[in-house]
Formats: sequence, structure tokens, C-alpha cells
Amino acid sequence: MKLLCFLYFFCCSCLYAFEHDLTVSQIGHMNEQELSDLSGAMIKLRGFLYETEDGRLIASAEPDLKSCCVGTERKIRNQVVIVGAVSPSNHTLPVVVQGVFQFEPKIHEGKLIQYASLLNAEIVEEESNHEILFILLIVSIVVGLLLFKRRKQCPR
Repeated sequence: MKLLCFLYFFCCSCLYAFEHDLTVSQIGHMNEQELSDLSGAMIKLRGFLYETEDGRLIASAEPDLKSCCVGTERKIRNQVVIVGAVSPSNHTLPVVVQGVFQFEPKIHEGKLIQYASLLNAEIVEEESNHEILFILLIVSIVVGLLLFKRRKQCPR
């Protein structure tokens, strides 16, 4: 029975172990070693999408208030350049974009113009975790009932 419990918790933890779901803000708070380690990995990135004046598509950590900062060096660490089949549109809410993360700072005329990018990017529909949570709840109830029944049958 202990083996069954161990397998249950091991399987549940494996559901989330290999997925990289990040926000642009989390990317901005990572150090260069962490970003280098993440480079080349398929990730899902949540952020606000904007098109810069020079035509680049940017995922930003915060909404564009049309006053400053999106596409500028000032907050470049909280912005990821999006490259792929993503068309700019009026996204007022954050979106989830999936692609290959690339940590590759680029400097042009002495200015940092790009910190990180997401290659082969595409917008993905947000997955609902309700189904997974429901399945885990049912499995937990079944395991709990089995443990209760077994405990009741075993005399002390």
C-alpha cells in the first residue's frame, strides 16, 4: 500500500516536472546563468503582446500604457521578442505564447536592443487545469477509500 501511495505522488509530481510555464516578469528576474540554462527549451510564456515602431513583436510583463517603455532599453529585461506565426493584434489581456526560448542579448550602436527571444512562437489556448484537478481529486478519494478499507480490515 505504501508503494501505491508513493507511485501516486510520484505520478502527480511528474505531471508538472517537465513543463516550463513562465511569465515575462519571471524571465526578467532570472540571472544570466538561469537564462542560459533555459535557452533552447520549449516554453510557454505569458505576457502582453505589442508591436514596436520598428515592426518587432514584443511580449511584455506589463500592459502598454502608451506612455513609455515597451520596446525600449529601459525595461528590455522584462520584454521578450516574439518570432514566429504570431500576428500582432489588439490583445488587451495577457496571452500565452509557446516557442523555443533563446537567451541572446543583442547590442546595436551601444544599446541593448534585445535580451531574449521566443522562436517558432505561436499563441496557444490556455489549458484548463480543472480536468487534471478533477482527476486528481477522484484518484485521491479512491486511494483514501482503499486505505480506509484496508486499515479497517487489518486487526491490531
